[in-house]
Amino acid sequence: MQVIGLTGGIASGKSTVSYYLITHGYEVIDADDISRHALEPGTEAFKQVIEHFPVLDNGIINRQKLADIIFNNQDEKNYLEGILHPYIRSVIVQKIKQSKNNLVFIDVPLLFEAGWDDLCDSTIVVSCDKETQIQRVLSRDHCTRTQALDRIRNQMSLEDKEQRADYIIRNNTKEYVATLQLGATTPSYDLEKEILKVLKEVE
Repeated sequence: MQVIGLTGGIASGKSTVSYYLITHGYEVIDADDISRHALEPGTEAFKQVIEHFPVLDNGIINRQKLADIIFNNQDEKNYLEGILHPYIRSVIVQKIKQSKNNLVFIDVPLLFEAGWDDLCDSTIVVSCDKETQIQRVLSRDHCTRTQALDRIRNQMSLEDKEQRADYIIRNNTKEYVATLQLGATTPSYDLEKEILKVLKEVE
């Protein structure tokens, strides 16, 4: 079995690539999906989070409040990751072991930051140039340019991720902004070509 790590940056198009893989029959283990389940009422992570963060709202965790707290506070971010990351990693490992497929993708936004590329045989980063990334964040989040830059800087740079990845899917197409505005998940023709090129290499 080959385990392929899939990562990217904010508005780089990773989710679109992940959706493409799923709809074309590939198994994708989604770390964000596991994280959402981890914060549901009744879980151990839920209990630990509400004990530390004032984010309980009508019996559930207000995820936006939680995101606002950790955004510019590295200590609080580290605390939250200390709760969530061991759980998410253990679920990913379990799902990999249970898989009967020869090729499994793990979709992890913080693949390199968390050091989970050690689970992978190879890694793919979905990337784009800086100005394209800024324009996409502006279009998607309806924020100011300063806010967009803050959100981008809050992650490992795409340049650094490219240096660490085995394969790069370049997603500089301008069509992607329109796709974001429409809420669609279908890749453009150019992005699909990039995906297919990398798939041919990893399979």
